[in-house]
Amino acid sequence: MSSLQYPDRVKQYSTSTGAGDIAFSATIPGFNAFSTIGSAPFPYEIHAIDGSGIPTGQWETGIGKISGGNLIRIAPDASSSGSVPLSFSAGTKVVSLCIPSSATAGMRRANTTYYVRTDGSNSNAGLVNDAGGAFLTIQHALNVAAADMVISGSSDVSIYVETGSYAEYLVLPAILRAGSGRLKIVGNGSDPTDVVVRSVSAEYCGDWILQYFSIENVEAVSNYNALLVGRGASVECNAMDFGSAGTGRQIFIRDGGRVLCSDYTIGGGGKSHIKTEAGGAYVFSGSAITFTASATYSESVVQCLTGLGHVEITGVSFDVSTFSATVTGKRYDINANGVCNTGGGGASFIPGSVAGTTATGGQYM
Repeated sequence: MSSLQYPDRVKQYSTSTGAGDIAFSATIPGFNAFSTIGSAPFPYEIHAIDGSGIPTGQWETGIGKISGGNLIRIAPDASSSGSVPLSFSAGTKVVSLCIPSSATAGMRRANTTYYVRTDGSNSNAGLVNDAGGAFLTIQHALNVAAADMVISGSSDVSIYVETGSYAEYLVLPAILRAGSGRLKIVGNGSDPTDVVVRSVSAEYCGDWILQYFSIENVEAVSNYNALLVGRGASVECNAMDFGSAGTGRQIFIRDGGRVLCSDYTIGGGGKSHIKTEAGGAYVFSGSAITFTASATYSESVVQCLTGLGHVEITGVSFDVSTFSATVTGKRYDINANGVCNTGGGGASFIPGSVAGTTATGGQYM
């Protein structure tokens, strides 16, 4: 099962112009309106038609979601002009929920590496690391990778991302795999902060590795979580950087999701650094979490909340001295049977300026 939804027979007209959100007009007879589907993301297709219903040649595909009754183009993938998001001209458009061709594109039996660059194009094959061969967007690389079924025990899908700031809110797709093959997104800069994305969402999508890039809410979008993992998804983070999450959380794990982290850096604050709930689990297996800048947390640094949220941070050292960073906010909030295991680190083990609290069966050890 994927983090994307695929309801049947959803199609409407629109007269929206430009590269922004798409407002809907009439529902096409025999089809359902977008208002009938939930808030989960989905693949969309938009094409413009003339007064006779004939396509004009303008089109776009991508990943979107419904918010405020409109289609939000969160990850435009490809278009008739070769650039995304496409700026649509005046006139009528047909907007439909579709299954992209990449979803039926066959099987992969060997290691595959895709490349993403700020000077690439989603019209490329993504297999060569130059402007003429690499993809332009990470989400397009993810969608192409989702076409592959890993049927060799040692096969990997790797997406290498060159230096740059990518204004993308990534949705990790499900990829069927067997054996030890891994699914990776790797920043290709000299420092994790050389490659920056806005957020990563992982639900129903198996095991992914995120390595050597930064997740930061650059535009300060309200309540956007940097890394959201849930519904059984598992994500491994290696040498990552978490920048400011604004009014969101840097790591939010829920509904049986799992995040395993090695050493990483923190360059800003948010509501919390880690929040777990409803069976979500965070496990740290490295030696140090380093604050490269001062950080303020409006709720608490670590939260283990309703329904057995679990944080395992035994053996970690929180480094605030190397970069003379200060951490402001409550150290921890453990309640409703949540568990935070520090391996006996003590009440001041987690950095912060306000003492942590436990309540309603919460355990801080």
